[in-house]
Amino acid sequence: MSYLSPICSACGHEFGSEPEALACPVCGGQARTHRRAPGDELNIGDRESVGIMMSAHFAQSWFEDALREAKILDDVHARRREIVFAVCFAETYLFEWVRDEVVRGDVRKLNTYFQPGKFRRIEEKWKDIPKELAADSLIAAAPNQGDSNWQNFLEVVAFRHGLVHAAASRPHSGDLPQKERAVPTMEDLSGLTPGWALAVVVNLIRRLHDAIQTTPPKWLPGP
Repeated sequence: MSYLSPICSACGHEFGSEPEALACPVCGGQARTHRRAPGDELNIGDRESVGIMMSAHFAQSWFEDALREAKILDDVHARRREIVFAVCFAETYLFEWVRDEVVRGDVRKLNTYFQPGKFRRIEEKWKDIPKELAADSLIAAAPNQGDSNWQNFLEVVAFRHGLVHAAASRPHSGDLPQKERAVPTMEDLSGLTPGWALAVVVNLIRRLHDAIQTTPPKWLPGP
């Protein structure tokens, strides 16, 4: 059986003769996908089956969506889109990082941390899954989520939920009980610094990599 050159599991970059341990020069990813040459015949036993699994990569695309909105100034709707895209980026990055870099495509292991059909809030995933991975000795340590950036992340998530689930469209008045007020308000959105929501998520991801002493992808902005 012959094989083609391996490619980066994260971005699709084709490797040449680089050592297996070398990170992807394009995105910094550690996982590789090995490809069988077309036309090879497979000998399959009576009780053996072979399947091909393909995985999509959306984290960088969500990041670029949020970055595009972050560059638009003085526009509450750009802030609205940035918030939604930034949270999509955060959730997708965590999943794809575990899939590609931690369990390296092992679906059974992946499903122990992201159980199919079981809802888990994004803040719970970011708080608990790194702890679970550290407890299982799959990463060196879990990041400390007790800092100000974590509180900012919770606010970004709350704003995202309000926008997606229409709490932002509720009538707003200081006379209403807190739970009945709009979240976020138009005043909240207009008062945000462009790039704030995305920066919070980027810091979250960088602190994860700092805790486990690995290198984030090259497309992620520096501190």
